[in-house]
Amino acid sequence: MSQDLEQLTEEIKYWFIETMRLKKPHYRTSPGSHKDFQAAAVVCARLDADPCTYVKAQAKYAGKFYPTCLHNSYSEKNYKKLMETKNVSYEGTFETNVKYLAIMLNKGYTTEEAITSEHVEFSSWFRILATEEPLQKIISKYIKAAKAEYSPELEEFLISKGLPYERIKNNS
Repeated sequence: MSQDLEQLTEEIKYWFIETMRLKKPHYRTSPGSHKDFQAAAVVCARLDADPCTYVKAQAKYAGKFYPTCLHNSYSEKNYKKLMETKNVSYEGTFETNVKYLAIMLNKGYTTEEAITSEHVEFSSWFRILATEEPLQKIISKYIKAAKAEYSPELEEFLISKGLPYERIKNNS
């Protein structure tokens, strides 16, 4: 396997684990899963796909999310389906988040109270970027989920909106 494919394999493994850890914080893969990540890397390379976005597509559309779903007969369709809705999805998600924030502010909540409310399903990336100045309390709470949502397409969208995407990209 070429060095590029090995690098892609490691990136797919990383994003798979990070996605799984959103629900199972201590998740680890089994040694036998490496062949699944390698097979997924071949599909991902053929599609010229970003590995994070590729894994997210499988998580979203595969039903049960296991390493084997990363390279099954639906994996290419799942990726293409996600890509068809991706840009529209970011704009729609952003607009919905802004509307919900405005409703909360009109009810007398502060921005910090509104974006940390568990009663409204704001995107994690929006929670981190919604304040004028970065709030470490919010970043610490939502950075893991925001990193899992992060992709080159999201970064491009955030740049187009003039939002400080570095708060997510440069935090760990």
